[in-house]
Amino acid sequence: MRTRFRVSEPAGGLVTAPDGDGTEVDAAAHVPGDLFRLLAAVTHIGLLQHDLSDAVVSVNDEAAELVGLSAEELAGYGWHRMWFPDDLDTVLGAYLDCRQLGTNTSARVRATHPRRGLRWVDLRVVPLLDDDGALLGCIATLQDVTDNVTTRQQSRRLLSIIEDTTDLLTVIDAAGQTLYLNAAARRFFGVLEDLHPSALRLVDTRSFFPEWANERFEQEALPTVKAGQVWSGELALTGSDGQEIPISQVLVAHRDGNGAIEYMASISRDISERKDFEMRLAHQATHDALTGLPNRLLLLDRLKMAMARVARHPGPLAVLFCDLDNFKVVNDSLGHDVGDALLRTISDRIREAVRPTDTVARFGGDEFVVLCDQLATESDAIVIAERLATVITEPVGIGEHEIVVSTSLGIAFARTTHDRPEALIRDADVAMYRAKEKGRNRIEVFDDEMRARAMVRLDTERALRRALERRELRVFYQPKIELATGTVCGFEALLRWEHPERGLMSPGEFILLAEETGLIVPIGSWVLSHACRQLQLWRAVYPEADELELSVNLSARQVAQPDLVAVVAEVLSDTGLDPQRLELEMTESALMANAAETVNLLRALKGLGVRLAVDDFGTGYSSLAYLRRFPVDVLKIDREFITRLGEDHEDTEIVRLVTMLARSLGLQVVAEGVEHPQQLEVLREFGCDRAQGFLLARPLSAAGVDDLLASLHGHVDA
Repeated sequence: MRTRFRVSEPAGGLVTAPDGDGTEVDAAAHVPGDLFRLLAAVTHIGLLQHDLSDAVVSVNDEAAELVGLSAEELAGYGWHRMWFPDDLDTVLGAYLDCRQLGTNTSARVRATHPRRGLRWVDLRVVPLLDDDGALLGCIATLQDVTDNVTTRQQSRRLLSIIEDTTDLLTVIDAAGQTLYLNAAARRFFGVLEDLHPSALRLVDTRSFFPEWANERFEQEALPTVKAGQVWSGELALTGSDGQEIPISQVLVAHRDGNGAIEYMASISRDISERKDFEMRLAHQATHDALTGLPNRLLLLDRLKMAMARVARHPGPLAVLFCDLDNFKVVNDSLGHDVGDALLRTISDRIREAVRPTDTVARFGGDEFVVLCDQLATESDAIVIAERLATVITEPVGIGEHEIVVSTSLGIAFARTTHDRPEALIRDADVAMYRAKEKGRNRIEVFDDEMRARAMVRLDTERALRRALERRELRVFYQPKIELATGTVCGFEALLRWEHPERGLMSPGEFILLAEETGLIVPIGSWVLSHACRQLQLWRAVYPEADELELSVNLSARQVAQPDLVAVVAEVLSDTGLDPQRLELEMTESALMANAAETVNLLRALKGLGVRLAVDDFGTGYSSLAYLRRFPVDVLKIDREFITRLGEDHEDTEIVRLVTMLARSLGLQVVAEGVEHPQQLEVLREFGCDRAQGFLLARPLSAAGVDDLLASLHGHVDA
C-alpha cells in the first residue's frame, strides 16, 4: 500500500500522517521540508526524512534523543552510525525496498546509544510522493521497544526455565482445576503434549496424592495460603509403580485486584535421594558399622522406652552384658581382619539366638548387650543367656583358621533403683566382670552383694579423683641393696593413698581402679615428678648419696600415653635430675601390648639418658628374644619365683637360667620380694646384682629414708 502526503492550498490545509492514522496538522508550506517539520512537531515518534539518495535531510528531537546523537551528527550519511553494525544491512535493505518498490517496509533492529547501549527499535520506512506520485524520498519512523522486547525475552527465558526444570510446576484456579503443568509435570501426570489447554482442567493432580498427603494439604497447606502466607512442607506423590515418592512442595496463592485468590501455583521436588541419604545418616548414627547392630545410642533409647513401659505396666525386664573371653589374643595373633570377621559371625549368632522382641547391640569392642523386654518370668532371661553362651562357643571357621571363643555374661533385672538406662547397663556390666573374676565362660546375675561392691567402687573412684587435689597421695621408698657390697644403691618409689576414712591404702586397693578409669596417667606423672624432686633433695643433703638411683613404675596406660617421652623430659628438666639416676620400670605385658611401637618408645626414652627395666619378668610373655630387641638395662625377677627359691626346684632353676641369660645379654638382674636369708644366699650364688624385700628393708616414708641415710651414711649390712 502506498501512503500519499497531500499538500493543501497555500493558505493552509490538512495533512494525513503515514498509514492514515488520522492525525491532522495545520500545514504551513507546500514543500516536503515544511511538511516534515509539521509532523515532527506533533508526534512522539522519532522521524528521519531522507532524500532520494537516502541522505538524511531532517531529524526530529525524538529520533536524536533515541539514538543519543545530534541532528548534525545524523545529517547526510552520518545516520549509519546509529545502527548496530550487524543490523545495518537490514536497515539499508528496508530503505532500498521503499525506493525501488514504493512500498512501506518495516523491521525490528538495534540502534546504538552512547550511554544506554543497544536499544531495540521498530523501524518503519514509507515513501514520500508528490501529488503526481513522483518519489521525493523516504520518511522513517523510529519507536523504542526495548522494554517490550526485554520483557518478552525474559518471559520466554522464564518459560524455558520452567519447562526445562525437573521440578513439577502446577497452577490451579481457586476451584482446584488445573490451569498449567510444565513439561516435568505433564510427563509425571501422563498428560499428552498436544492436549488442548482447555482439557487441562480435567486433569486431577490431587488424585496422585496418597491419603495422608491429601489430608495434610487440606488441613495445613490450603489454610496457610488462604491466610496470605506461603506454605512449604513435605508431601508425597504416588508413582506409576504404586510406591510413594517423597516430595518437598511450595504452595503460593496469587490474588486479583480485589484480593480474591485468582490461582495457586505449587512447585514439587522429588526428595527421594535426600530422604535415602538422611535415612543412611540416621542408620549410621544409631548402628554399628562393622556388624550392623544397634549401637550404644539406639540401645539406650530403646531401653529408656522399655523402662517407661515397665513403670506403667510392671513386668520382668533384663539386660544381658556379653564380653568375649580372650578376644584380644585373636586380634593380636591373627590380625584385626580375622577379629572383625569373628565379631560379625558372633553378632549374627546372637541375633539369631534371641527373640524377635529383643534388641541386640554392639556396645564397643567385643562387648554385646541384649535388651530382653516383655519377659514372662525372670528365668526366661537366664534361658536366653544360656542359649547365647552355647552359640557363641561353637567353633568359627575363618579362612584356614578355626576359632573357639567363650563369653562371660552378666544379667541385671530392672528394679526401682534403676532411674536411668545407664544404671541398669552398669549393673549388668558389674555382673559380667564378676563372671570374669570367677574364671570366665560363665553367667552371673547382679545381686545386692554386687551392688554393695559397686557402690564401694564408685565411692572409691570419686574419692580417688579428688585425692590428688586434696594431697592425700603419698610416695614411699623401698631401698634396693647391692648384693656384692650390701650398700643401699637406690630406692623404688611406691604409691600409697592416705584415705581420710580408710587410712593408709596399699596400691592393690586402688591401682587397678586407677588404671581402668585412666586416673593412673595424672597420678603416675605426679609420682614421677614428686619422687625425682625428693631424690634431688637427698642428694643435696647427703653428699655420700650422690650415686643413689630412683626406680619409678610406669603403668600400661602410661606406656600407651602418646606424650610419655615429653612428660619424662619435662620432669627431668624441671627437677634437674641426672637422667642416669632415673630408672623407669615397665611390666612385660605393658611392653608387649604393641611390641612394634614399644621399641620406638623405649629408644626415645633411652635417648633421654634414663635406664629402663622390665618389671615382674617371668609372669608375662617371658621371651628373651624380645629382650634382644628392646633396649632395656634391667630385669626384675617377679616375687612369685623368689617366694619358692631354694625350695621349689623348678622355680629355682628358672631364676638361675634367667639370671645367667640376662647377664649374657649385658642386663642387670634385680630380685624383688626377698623375705628369707636362704633366698638371699641363693641369689648371691647365682650372681644376682641387686635385691629388695622385707628381709632387707620395708618401704619407708621420705622421713624414714632421711633417718636411714643419716644413721647409716649410705651403708647397710645386708
